[in-house]
Amino acid sequence: MSSVKVKGRIKAILDVESGVSKAGKDWQKQSFVIDTGDSFNPDLCISLFGNDKVAELGRFAIGQEVEVSINLYSREYSGKYYHNVDGFRIDLVGNASQGIPAGGPSPINLGNAPINEPAITAPAAISESGADDDLPF
Repeated sequence: MSSVKVKGRIKAILDVESGVSKAGKDWQKQSFVIDTGDSFNPDLCISLFGNDKVAELGRFAIGQEVEVSINLYSREYSGKYYHNVDGFRIDLVGNASQGIPAGGPSPINLGNAPINEPAITAPAAISESGADDDLPF
């Protein structure tokens, strides 16, 4: 199957798992959950394999909106099928989670309209001791 891209907000980052393969090689895996915003089954758990992919996930935080390129596949074991969702690329969506537009901050154009100062509607309140009180209550 060709790769698929999904967008969502990072909901959870799970602990790193590690082990040794049958061939004697060390491996690392880390999973994370994104909320896709769908009305039915919005959560999707995606696994990343390898030291470089686990390190890449360290750049992201819970709450950030991301687009993840994934591979979906199934495998059979003892007459049952198991599904995997493996991620291979993660990108921030726009930088919206950081509050900065993708192109960086843009200047505000006020045109030629004059800036009016607010009108003073009532004198400042005076407390019982006679001193000015700047509290609104």
